[in-house]
Amino acid sequence: MTQKRQKLDIRSFQDFWTNEYGFIQQKDRAVCALCCETVVCCTSSVQRHYQTKHQSMFKNSEEKSEAIKRAVSGYKKQTSIFSQVIGTKYKATECSYKIAQCVASKARPFADGEFVKETFFEQC
Repeated sequence: MTQKRQKLDIRSFQDFWTNEYGFIQQKDRAVCALCCETVVCCTSSVQRHYQTKHQSMFKNSEEKSEAIKRAVSGYKKQTSIFSQVIGTKYKATECSYKIAQCVASKARPFADGEFVKETFFEQC
């Protein structure tokens, strides 16, 4: 491998970034929990972002650690809410497709209410 390719392979999310700088891993990027900006997974980029945008916000290390914990938990809570909403929409769409498949396979009209009710309770 070339030297440049080796440098790219080394970049991975480091766990200490969460406690030290307030970053969370999102796919192959590092996301700041304080301002939701995305940075390349590189220690120098993460450190530079923190120092230029957030370091002046905190008076001492206790205040910094408390604010980072709140921001990280808030970010995780927000992403879990969005994933739950997406999951319920996916389930509704899947159920709709199953009912449509049953209606098409039985060659019965959709207006036949009893058949649709039975299919709905069987599939969903």
